[in-house]
Amino acid sequence: MSSKENIELNCPNCGKKQTVSIWKSINTSLNPEMKEAVRNKSAFKYTCPDCGYETILDYGFLYHQMSDRFMIQYVQTDESAEKVKDIWSDENSPMMRIMREKHYLMRIVRTQNELLEKIEIFDAGLDDRIVELCKMFILIWYSEQKKEDWPDEVLYYRQDEDNYVQLLSNGNLLGDMIIPKTMYDKIKEDYQPFLAEIWNGGFFVNQSWALETFQTFKDHVGESY
Repeated sequence: MSSKENIELNCPNCGKKQTVSIWKSINTSLNPEMKEAVRNKSAFKYTCPDCGYETILDYGFLYHQMSDRFMIQYVQTDESAEKVKDIWSDENSPMMRIMREKHYLMRIVRTQNELLEKIEIFDAGLDDRIVELCKMFILIWYSEQKKEDWPDEVLYYRQDEDNYVQLLSNGNLLGDMIIPKTMYDKIKEDYQPFLAEIWNGGFFVNQSWALETFQTFKDHVGESY
């Protein structure tokens, strides 16, 4: 189900205290209009009733796309992330048992950008694990070419049926790079049997996960890869 809650915040512009309704969970099957509203961030738009100031609010919530069987929980603290992980890992939970039987994709993310990225990856019908590995190899190549700037964020996006990543540093765009289909397919071919062995329903699939997976993969196949 979709649900909201009221919170109090001070307008960043005029400082007046306001009561604002924010989403706790969004189910796009029950509220189909929210599918696009999340993607274009209008779901998070705040307009101060006193001064008219507009901004995009950033807060955690559960995104549930039942039609494609995936859920993404956005949390903003390590403590919250561990709580969600514990709940989702509960093998005695009837709800979680149903999710596993239906082969749900379940992810925990830590930023709004990561949430929107995951949605775009899944909408494109891609495996986010393979995408993260592609991003890692692109970063390795970038580090060998560019010594002066280092991206602190690498985000997937899709344009004209092609897959790209944005390389960002402190919110500033360093560049865009395409993910060649041959690269995606090669990594998928190499890693898929291995992922099937080590995959245990992990909920955190990010660059840290990619680095750990790559290192474990190298330990299995040798340094030549």
